[in-house]
Amino acid sequence: DLFAQLADEVILGIFKLLPRDTLITCAQVCKHWLSLVYDESLWLTVDMSKAKLQHGLLGRILLRGTRVMRIASSRVCSPLLDENLGILPGVAPLSPSMAACNSLFRLTYLDATLCTFEDSTLLTLLLHSRRLRCLSLDSSNLSLSILRAIGDCHDLEVLNLAMCTGITLQGVKALVNGCKRLTHLNLAWTHLSKESIIQVVQNLPLLRQLNLSGSRETMTDEAVLHLISNCIHLTHLDLSDCILITARSLLAIIQETKIEHLALSRCYNIPPQAFSLCVELKSLAKLDVYGLLNGDGVEILKRQLPDTFINSCLFSTIARPVDSKYRGTIWGIRCQR
Repeated sequence: DLFAQLADEVILGIFKLLPRDTLITCAQVCKHWLSLVYDESLWLTVDMSKAKLQHGLLGRILLRGTRVMRIASSRVCSPLLDENLGILPGVAPLSPSMAACNSLFRLTYLDATLCTFEDSTLLTLLLHSRRLRCLSLDSSNLSLSILRAIGDCHDLEVLNLAMCTGITLQGVKALVNGCKRLTHLNLAWTHLSKESIIQVVQNLPLLRQLNLSGSRETMTDEAVLHLISNCIHLTHLDLSDCILITARSLLAIIQETKIEHLALSRCYNIPPQAFSLCVELKSLAKLDVYGLLNGDGVEILKRQLPDTFINSCLFSTIARPVDSKYRGTIWGIRCQR
């Protein structure tokens, strides 16, 4: 047996090059290989996207010490952890009623974009993943309990809740009061109330990138003024489809911020000619104003703003784990499938 002559570190180095299904096969060779396959170093990053995760599977993998997990477009069956798992007697199956003083899982990056969770599986996952730094729950239905669980992730820096439903004023308060370290936040098309928007713009002073697009009748000039006075580190701002804001907001952004990427597409109350004032915003590298200018107008604006890319980003990437195309990484960290 040539493998018996190799150090465990060498075998683990070989295993790291293998896909997950091959690793599972290796685990059935012998008890020694089984123990090596379960080594934490092989499960630090996991991509289980577009899969149906049977009951207990996700929990079993997370217990191996996974730090980076991608389950985008997957379906997670309940329960999160198999009740027959002998490794944690008296603990499994996990349930939301079990208060987690310490995180059972070591997750720091979780991409659950377009993921479907059965029953209370998402809540259970969040309650036991309080070390999260980056989280995406794009297009999920969020309860107050889930938002409170997110608020308990005090190390969270990047949060994508675009297209989510169920976000109430109480939920927003729990979120902003608990996640004081947020620097990147995407709340696009979440139908926030005016009161909820005020909570966001007044209580997250470390924000650098913010997407509140789609707040059609709740984002106002007053809210924009609150935002730029409280979030002085903003570099990326997307207020597309906020149809109530006017040139007053644009002028305040130009005069009071150092925005590098500004998106105001389909903000119809801002006169097209007002965008020529952006020449005074020296930090501006990208300006997206889709739906406000015709072809000739765009060309004129390009000449007026020669150092700024006009309409170069059709979709926002603020807080999103991947760009328009998945290239094997989430938030810049490679995920192994």
